[in-house]
Amino acid sequence: MQITVQGEQRVRVAPERAELSLSVTKEGTDRARVVADVTENANRLSRDLDALKSSGAVERFAVEPLRTYAWKKDPASAERITATVDARVTFADFEALGRFTADLSNRAGFQLGWVGWSLTDATADRLRDECIAGAVGRARERAASMARAAGAAGLEIVEIADPGLLATGEVRTMLGGGRDMVAYSARGMKMDEPEAVEIRPEEIEVGAQLQVRFVTTD
Repeated sequence: MQITVQGEQRVRVAPERAELSLSVTKEGTDRARVVADVTENANRLSRDLDALKSSGAVERFAVEPLRTYAWKKDPASAERITATVDARVTFADFEALGRFTADLSNRAGFQLGWVGWSLTDATADRLRDECIAGAVGRARERAASMARAAGAAGLEIVEIADPGLLATGEVRTMLGGGRDMVAYSARGMKMDEPEAVEIRPEEIEVGAQLQVRFVTTD
């Protein structure tokens, strides 16, 4: 006799990394002044981030090239120039993130964006494996109950797959952080408070869902 069941395992864990998006920007009619001010602030930002990385508070960061565009409110008005440098920073220390965003919120020329929460690769891999094992265990428990109800006892796994893809042999993990988890991470938090905020991010959900086919052995 064949028994096909679905197993699922989910856990919720605190995020371990926070990726902050931000930009250095300025607008004005003096192109040289606008570009110079943004360049100065961007270079200062890079120095600050180098120091945070050396201390271990920041895992990595990227500062993009300067971008500019010109526009006019109407044909008779003076041309205005906007210069921008975007940056992304991955924090391992959330207290440092709070202090950093509080400091930048008081600096002219900086715009704070959104924070994306994630797990480290090591944690993501470990939880993925644990959830897959847990999903198989839950599937086995359900199949065993069905087998006993049908008067059978022994079970042997013959196939494991994503829901609806039993013939492919693939297992789908639904993970909320880490390498492949950005889409399921906790909701982003916009950091625009003038004081250092005690950051308490939402937990990340990690899970696996699969189908398992058993055959009874007695």
